[in-house]
Amino acid sequence: MKFGLSGCGAGFESLMPTQWPVFAQMAETAGFESLWLNEEHFQRPHDGRGRFCFSPLIAAAQLAAHTQRIRIGFSVLLLPLHNPIRLAEEIATLDVMSGGRINFGVSRGGNRDYSKAFQIDADAGRADFQRDLATILQCWAPGEIRVNGGSFDVQPKPVQQPHPPCISAPTMKRPPDGRRVRGIDSFSMGSSDRAKL
Repeated sequence: MKFGLSGCGAGFESLMPTQWPVFAQMAETAGFESLWLNEEHFQRPHDGRGRFCFSPLIAAAQLAAHTQRIRIGFSVLLLPLHNPIRLAEEIATLDVMSGGRINFGVSRGGNRDYSKAFQIDADAGRADFQRDLATILQCWAPGEIRVNGGSFDVQPKPVQQPHPPCISAPTMKRPPDGRRVRGIDSFSMGSSDRAKL
């Protein structure tokens, strides 16, 4: 069995950011398999109960640079807030720089405030999500992709082949949107009840 640590629910993301590299090193030494970062925006200021909402992509680069073995995952990135080609490049860059230790998790998200602030269509459907996720996977495959009448060779390609482990998370009462895209698994954070081991 593998165990990972999540920043969701004020986990390690509640620490001062200067403590994150040391925390990651301690988690790696303790034998944890992974650390998971979450994309959030507009959280309350850190008061000891909240969490810092830094860019998970930049935070992942910092954690990967200070560790050797532990995997760095996203639980989740909000796909509608990202250009799929740019996100494919960024995740592949992280995968290359970390030596193939990235887990890629995405969701459509459910916070309508994000839609207002980032000026995106809150009602964009599952088809848009699946199209963007399929575009990311195409970017990571060998060869060029076709976009708007042009052909592009998106670089870099990830170290992990055919691509980093990919997961799609449900939002609110909706099932995972990525489950119809080949190569995508789904996950749920599950119950907040404590497990008895």
